[in-house]
This record gives sequence, structure tokens and C-alpha cells, in this order.
Amino acid sequence: MRRGVLFKVLIIAAGISPALAGERTEFSPSVGRGRETVRRPLNPPFWSLRAYQNAWRQWGVGEQPADYARAFRERYGLHPPLYENGGLPMGFTRPRGLLGLGQGLGNDCLLCHAGTVAGQTIIGLGNSALDMQSLYEELAAADGLPPVMPLSLCNVRGTSEASNFAVYLMQFRDAELRHRLPVKYPLCENLCEDVPAWWHFRKKKTIYHLGVADSRSVRTLMPFLLIPGNSAESIKEREPDFADIRAYLLSLEPPRYPYAIDRALAEQGNLRAQLRALPRLLRRRGPLPQQARTTRCGRHRCHPGARLRPGRWG
Repeated sequence: MRRGVLFKVLIIAAGISPALAGERTEFSPSVGRGRETVRRPLNPPFWSLRAYQNAWRQWGVGEQPADYARAFRERYGLHPPLYENGGLPMGFTRPRGLLGLGQGLGNDCLLCHAGTVAGQTIIGLGNSALDMQSLYEELAAADGLPPVMPLSLCNVRGTSEASNFAVYLMQFRDAELRHRLPVKYPLCENLCEDVPAWWHFRKKKTIYHLGVADSRSVRTLMPFLLIPGNSAESIKEREPDFADIRAYLLSLEPPRYPYAIDRALAEQGNLRAQLRALPRLLRRRGPLPQQARTTRCGRHRCHPGARLRPGRWG
């Protein structure tokens, strides 16, 4: 039952954009623009700026911690920015408010898509420390709003309910992305999805939880623009921005291991990994060829018959 609901959720999430054949193709995507776009506000603000300053009042402490910026990051699983960000953690922005008036507090792609390993912040690494549920609830409470989300944003720190949230937002949109009265879609609030590393994107033909979306599509990268504060026209105008983001994702390489490598231990580990994989390899490819089973030595020079058949083993 749960698997059936999950499949429906992800199929609906994949269908958020029109067919791939209908997407615009006249873009000239830019890796440089995409690199900048992932750290810019893409939505109107979710909270006021005072929500950041007052969040500590939800922590059960008597006064604001001395190093408040650090305490805020540690509570919600955030990271220091690698660029000037006006004193805010990575992933936070100051978008314009309603009708372009004033500024509020919002987030960008790097809230979920930047992480830390061995003290080094890496853009494109999934944020395995983020507690999105507490973050959204407590910032809402700091703004004097009810700290109740319409659905779960995460169940476990470092995971999200991203596919489910995309389906939830689509309930309020028609096929042209115009606002409508909500239509009930099946929701599954315990997917506990890990955030994938961006540098894997270039290897993918399909994306998302069950591979239900074509990785060539730009529009399937845009579901979180469906929040009520965006009009259909404003969402469609952002398509070139996401073409730039896609170009940036395709350009990324995994970071190099920063420490010295013990080559002797690495070779031992490689050999052990191969030996552990051998039973699985044998099950996948069937029995050894007869000639290979009857020879005494596996070396090709002394027993040419031990050579594996290229069609099955080579």
C-alpha cells in the first residue's frame, strides 16, 4: 500500500512540467550565471528579518547566546557561507517583500545543497545536518505565526520530504500553473529522501526518487517555485535561470580527497573490495567457462585456455 502511494506521489511530481518536447530550447545556458543563481533568492521571503534575530526565544534559553550566528547554524544544521552573505548562514537570502517593498528572510538552493566534510564547506554536497522541520517551525513562531506546517518537511535530520512537498504545491495549480482551488493528490510523508550530490547529475538520464523525470528537462528542476507567492507568469520567466543552473550542475566535478593517501592500505582495500564483489559478479554472469574451470593456472601466458570469453567476461 505504501509503495503504491509512493509511486503515485512521484509520478505526479514528475508531471509537474509539461512534456519535454514542449520545453523551450532557445536558451544559451551559462555555467557562470548558474553558479551565481544557486545562491540568489528564487522565491519571495518566508519570514521577516526579525525572525532570524528572535529565533533563540524558541530554544528554551534565558538569553541570546553570545556567539549567536554559530549557535543558530548548529541548531538547524547550517554552514558558514563561502561568500559575503550579510551575516546570514549559507542558504539564507534577503529577497524583496510583497510588491517589491522592503526585505524579508528567505532561502536559496544552498540551504539543502551545501554541506560540510572535515570542516570544509562544499557547494553541491547534500546537507546531511539540516533540520528543516525545526527551522521552518521556529522561524514562523519567531514571527508570531502558528508554528505548524501543512505537512512534514522532514522526519530525520539531513533528509527531506521534497517530492511530497512538490506534490502538495501542485494541488494548488492547474496545467498552466495558474492558482486554483486545491485538488486532493495522494501524499506520502515518510520518504526520508537523502539530498543527492550535484556532481552526480551529469551521469543521470533520469532524476528524483524513482527516476521518474528526464534529466534533460529544465522545468522538472523548478517545482519549489510553485509556492503561492509566485504567479504563473513569474515562474515561467525563471526558466532561463534554471537552464543556467542545469548547465552549472553538469559542469561540477566531485571534490578531491584533501588528505594524503596510504597507497599500500588503498591497494589492500581495493583487493578486498574485489574479493567481496566476486560472488555477486559470478551470480550475475553465470558459471565460469569450462576451459577456465579445468586449467591449473589463471595466467594467460602459461594456460591460454584460461582466458575468459570476451562476450560474457571480457
